[in-house]
Amino acid sequence: MDLIDEYKSLIIQYRRKMQELRKAERKHEDFSILHFIDKERNEIHNKLRELAPKLDKSASDITVDILESDKDLSEYQIPEFKIVRTTNTFDRISWICVNENGKHGPWNREVENTIKSATVFIPFGQQEFYHLFDAMGSPMREADELERRRRLEKLVKILPVESFNVDIYSSETYHRGTLLYGLAFHPHDIDRVLAIMREHKAEISIDHSYFNAEQIEEDVISMAEEDVAYIKNEGPGEQETIPGLLKNLANAWNYSFKFPGNTKKVVNDLFDLEIHEAEKEYDRQELEKEIEARLGKVSDDFPRESSMPKIEPMKRRLF
Repeated sequence: MDLIDEYKSLIIQYRRKMQELRKAERKHEDFSILHFIDKERNEIHNKLRELAPKLDKSASDITVDILESDKDLSEYQIPEFKIVRTTNTFDRISWICVNENGKHGPWNREVENTIKSATVFIPFGQQEFYHLFDAMGSPMREADELERRRRLEKLVKILPVESFNVDIYSSETYHRGTLLYGLAFHPHDIDRVLAIMREHKAEISIDHSYFNAEQIEEDVISMAEEDVAYIKNEGPGEQETIPGLLKNLANAWNYSFKFPGNTKKVVNDLFDLEIHEAEKEYDRQELEKEIEARLGKVSDDFPRESSMPKIEPMKRRLF
């Protein structure tokens, strides 16, 4: 067994021993039993500490690797979150974008490389993208996306350490991709970050029990308006039309979106209106093209005076 495999095996042993300890605590086992299990856990931890420097890992890296092996952060009383190495978010990362004040910041290769290689990541949510042609796709969004993003932005502002509000995108195929958005930070800050997240849980949690239902409904309508505006601003690609893209958008929303409250009717009324207006504009543009083409043909058949042979006026006959 090489050092990496030995290290991974110890991480798994540590996680199992912690689970055994927590189970014994819930059953209120005798202190001697708890002490024995905890002693075994500590021995495994010591082996990890001895092995880590040989793999260029720090004590913080050990903590991150242990937490990554867990399904969530229940140990820190924030079970709605989990932690993962940024490089482990996807098999292939297409790009990473840092968000600032709710908007994509300018792309920076140096910052992207730093985030890829030297940070851990706590996801706040994800989007799936599907599209058929070459211009854009419609993200399969969640009703609480804007609220999750607001809470992520708030956490970045609260943290006294270097951290990033990032989108990480992976294009699985040309027609499909997945985007994760969340918090990226350095492993040596793991304890401070998780302590602050626990302290400010009500402000940054992505547990629905902390959300305001009315705000979520308002956000859903805003997201629909945002998606429509994006399509209209970007314009169609080859083999696409604005009405067709808007219809695809409406179909995507109605296929997968979980509408809260009465938002389904409001959103579909918006889509119907925008599709109707887009069809009118498309028909108008097509009519203009047809008229222009016909006028061009008439012009070819009947050239303007400047392009016709010059005819001299008849001279007056003299007697």
